[in-house]
Amino acid sequence: RDHGKRHGRSARDRGGVAMFLGRGLVLGGGERGLFLRGGRTSALPLIIDFSTLPDGALPSPLLGATWLVASGVAKNTPTLSAEKLSNPGFESWTTSTNAANWTESVAGTSTINQETSVIHGGANAARMDIDASNNVCELSQAPASQSLGDILITSGWAKSSVAAKSFEVRNNNQSLEGRTITPGTSYVEFVHTSALISLSSTTRLISVAGTSASLYFDDISTKVPTRSTLMATFDSGNNNAIIKADWTSRMGALTGIVRNLDSASNPQNFVLAVMNASGSIILFKWVAGTPTRVATLAAAYVAGATLEVRKSGNTFSVYYNGAQAGTDQTISDAGIVNNTIHGLFSTDPTSQCDFFSAAAA
Repeated sequence: RDHGKRHGRSARDRGGVAMFLGRGLVLGGGERGLFLRGGRTSALPLIIDFSTLPDGALPSPLLGATWLVASGVAKNTPTLSAEKLSNPGFESWTTSTNAANWTESVAGTSTINQETSVIHGGANAARMDIDASNNVCELSQAPASQSLGDILITSGWAKSSVAAKSFEVRNNNQSLEGRTITPGTSYVEFVHTSALISLSSTTRLISVAGTSASLYFDDISTKVPTRSTLMATFDSGNNNAIIKADWTSRMGALTGIVRNLDSASNPQNFVLAVMNASGSIILFKWVAGTPTRVATLAAAYVAGATLEVRKSGNTFSVYYNGAQAGTDQTISDAGIVNNTIHGLFSTDPTSQCDFFSAAAA
């Protein structure tokens, strides 16, 4: 793609490097254009076209220890905690209808059963047999050692006995709380990601549309990434900078822009705008380590489209694919609004960013 045209940049190509007639830092073609004003290096504008960069670490000044450039895109593989669920693969059963460490809830004549043949890994899986009235089955478990502000990444493998059957995966009382998945008749991996906004989370698998069919589950996992490893950031020197990123995101993961961050190594106060590729952008704020969902903004997901977050004083505006998503939002917390660190955010190693920029408002 011609990012120079699409982002309205004034540049000329000089040996594969976009050279800007102004101040700031422009990265492309594995080289660097650095401009000075008043004898000092200015951090803005910063424009990184990952599609022109060689494989390896992120280009300075953007820093993220678990991030890299591979095949023309930036990706992140965050550091994850130990498993938060017990018996995540349903290998242990106290009876043929009771998986150890899990709570089973059923209605009508629907049942939950140990499955020994249709498995993804190990020797056992869990099977929900849904009756003709589509009465609900549910498997649930509270993840261990919950802390406010954690990000919960729940993943697993699921299938149905016939097509067009569905279930919901939920991290109860969190944001985002749940999503409905239609897995098909072969095991497929799913992921659901939530911010821990209360200490009452329960990982739940709930039948949705399963009339006279079976739903199978195996190798379920809930883990917490180290928060600092979710971000790739730089200090712009400008608390009102305009931040843009082009993301292609995995359904159920959270990817987007972090801005007005207090510390890259110990992030406690910041604003986060993230997509989960399901038709909305979530605007969060973290204050003293505790998250609040500020707004849910409708925006149809488009692979590779530009996410943009603007700020003017206490007013934050989110744009996606060339149009404003929702309305302006007010965030006035003293621990956030004057911070000048901004960058990328991703919970998922398969999601990818091919372009990032920061400019003065």
